[in-house]
Amino acid sequence: APRTAVSNVLFVTGFVRPFKLAAARALFEQHGALDDFWMNNIKSRCFVTFADADAAQRAVAAVNGLQWPAHSTRTLYANYSTTKRA
Repeated sequence: APRTAVSNVLFVTGFVRPFKLAAARALFEQHGALDDFWMNNIKSRCFVTFADADAAQRAVAAVNGLQWPAHSTRTLYANYSTTKRA
């Protein structure tokens, strides 16, 4: 479970390619409106900024521990963040 204070920004790691950037963004958009989405060049981690903290909480509950994409052997780890980009 996330160990930092609730915020509207998430830091998510554990992504395994191949997948489309739009698919990763959509994974979070289903939980609420995004203000920002940033993923590193090798697609291993991202920062997701939601319009509100409630949406971020829904996303953490759904995504933390999720095996995504389906071919991945790893699970995603989602935690709250104070920064929006690496």
